[in-house]
Amino acid sequence: MKKIILLLLVLIPPAVFAQFNDSITHFIHYGSAGTFNKTNDANSFVLNNNFKFSIEKKTISFHTIDTWIYGEQSGVLINNDFSAVFDCDVLKNQQQVYYWAIATFDKSFSLKINHRAQAGAGLGLHLVRKDHVSVIVSDGLIYEVADLTDAELGQRKYDVWRNSLRVKYKWLIHNIVNLDGFGFLQPSLSSGDDTIIKSTTTLSLKLNKWFSLTSSLTYNKVTVTNRENLLMTYGLVMEKYF
Repeated sequence: MKKIILLLLVLIPPAVFAQFNDSITHFIHYGSAGTFNKTNDANSFVLNNNFKFSIEKKTISFHTIDTWIYGEQSGVLINNDFSAVFDCDVLKNQQQVYYWAIATFDKSFSLKINHRAQAGAGLGLHLVRKDHVSVIVSDGLIYEVADLTDAELGQRKYDVWRNSLRVKYKWLIHNIVNLDGFGFLQPSLSSGDDTIIKSTTTLSLKLNKWFSLTSSLTYNKVTVTNRENLLMTYGLVMEKYF
């Protein structure tokens, strides 16, 4: 963990630590979604809870995302997955190419991740930047410390450098329908059979200025543990700018 903190201090541009003097916009988001199925033979449920908070300024923005997925099938645990992400973007609202830095923490029963921490930084590029449509591609280096349960070797602790390629997109239709998502590919720089893949796509229908109906599709794969999951949920989201 000390290595990750030092890495962030080195890689985050100096503008991050400058005194703020421009306007501030805050954003808060809470979503709860899930699926439930009951038959004569079995029953299952999955709950997906997520919380997002952002502070947007002209030169810098901060974002935090916390997600907890819990699921059972016939009384047997199938999901108990927690993820926390903190990232910041520098000059993202001012120019086409910007800087980013990120720190994450994960625990996942379904993916056999006992714990995993990452930190890194890189560059982002606006491919499309309009009021209702945006597409961003970013790339950078991240350092990872992990404790996994390998399918063949059992418990496995290691640290690794990865390349992190991400795509983020958003499409707002008539300020009512919102399609947004992201995907990333994180191959190890030292092993060809160690790659992390994740993608999430969310479709929301705005009911009023606070609430939306939402459906999301999330896919995760960790090749080193030979585990993957696919989750589709629907529910209610609360969002507020202030």
